[in-house]
Amino acid sequence: MNKSNQCFQDLCKLIIRLLSLVIGITISILSCKNSGIGNEKLKTIDIESNINNFDELNLKSINAEIQYIPLELKEDLLLRGAYYLDINEEYILVSDAFLCLLYDINGKFISKIGQRGRGPGEYSGARMVKLGSEKIFIKGQTNMFEYSY
Repeated sequence: MNKSNQCFQDLCKLIIRLLSLVIGITISILSCKNSGIGNEKLKTIDIESNINNFDELNLKSINAEIQYIPLELKEDLLLRGAYYLDINEEYILVSDAFLCLLYDINGKFISKIGQRGRGPGEYSGARMVKLGSEKIFIKGQTNMFEYSY
């Protein structure tokens, strides 16, 4: 093959690639459709005019039972808040991510569960707490811990 034939073949390959690119872009542009969603089809909610438009809901009307259970206070075990909570028929488990405390259903303190830390059996922060039938589960940042009660 001489040099002019090689140049002609290279030129043909380049033209074919460019045509393929142009055809691909053209098909992509032509296949795009307007979804038909315009401002006229979007539902707007006027929040500002409804700020003081509240209805009173009586909990008796939805058969809700609310029970207030004060938890026994331990001065050396103070929660920063009740971020994670689980309740069953017998126990209340409360955690603030740093401390996990177990109470009976009447709010009497039973025990501190586990220990926050980085050592064996210690959780780096309770991210979820769950009361099982005979176990307590605490999900730390990277591990799940199981305690008996």
